[in-house]
Amino acid sequence: MQQLLISLSALCLFTAHSAQADQQINELTTLIDNQFKDLTQSLDVAQSYRVISTTKPLNTLNFNVGFEVTTTKVEPDSLLEQITPRKSPNALHMPRLHVRKGLPHGWDVGAFYSSLPDTDLQIYGGELRYSLFNQHRSLPALAVRGTYSYLSGVEDLYLTSTGLEFSVSKGFSGLTPYAGFGATWVDGEDELSGYRENLTQTKYFLGLNFNLGLFNFAAETQQNGESSTTKAKFGLRF
Repeated sequence: MQQLLISLSALCLFTAHSAQADQQINELTTLIDNQFKDLTQSLDVAQSYRVISTTKPLNTLNFNVGFEVTTTKVEPDSLLEQITPRKSPNALHMPRLHVRKGLPHGWDVGAFYSSLPDTDLQIYGGELRYSLFNQHRSLPALAVRGTYSYLSGVEDLYLTSTGLEFSVSKGFSGLTPYAGFGATWVDGEDELSGYRENLTQTKYFLGLNFNLGLFNFAAETQQNGESSTTKAKFGLRF
């Protein structure tokens, strides 16, 4: 199991770093104020926390490790399109590595690492989730989650996202549909030009988890502000 975990981690890191290439976002001084706002919104879609999991908490002895690929629709002629060259003309693909740990009394804690392909951007994040209701077999599980993510790798750019969301899920013989809603508060600053943006974006998501014993597979679609994303995750639970 330890070797499998190490292999999965190495796969994610290799995919992320090998995708980083020649492009660097280092010309922020050429942006005007309204363009910096658009860039902040676009980068938040790329960096905001996404867990792709059901609402049911893990047991205190359980870990969940997942490798995820997120696809974000990119509008033509947007700033995000200009700074992130892609093979696909309308989508941005990002690999992520997730780790979650069950805690006592219905609490879970988690973290992730990612990088933005063809750029020098790296993204880190964490979550803390509490199960509000999970004891009744015939009723769905309810939970509230707080998240935080931080973008690094761009000189003079500071960008963080803080989120709060509620989710619900109900399992049926190995299949667990889940859904949720919440909001993200984005704080972005270009320290060189002095531009700063504080934004609030709503989010809605809908997903389905396939439990295969030790392994699980999940797919999710999410609307974050005006941008939509689709995600798929392969995970291990032990």
